Amino acid sequence: MTAYQAPATTPRTIVVDGKPSEFAADELILDDPDAESVWGPENDVNALYLTWNATNFYFGASYKIRCNSFILPMNFG
Repeated sequence: MTAYQAPATTPRTIVVDGKPSEFAADELILDDPDAESVWGPENDVNALYLTWNATNFYFGASYKIRCNSFILPMNFG
């Protein structure tokens, strides 16, 4: 698993359509290899993306979930 802390070219607006291709390469904050999850290859997070604009926060994920859940806890305070 590789975590990134490079500054993104944000703020910018993306189209909210469920496709991670909307995110720029420097908005990738987690790049995790395929099928190495301790929960098996059918429950695996592969990539996490983050960007924002003046009024919105955009989070994207590429993952596989089977009989499980994807939870994103966030604390803004």
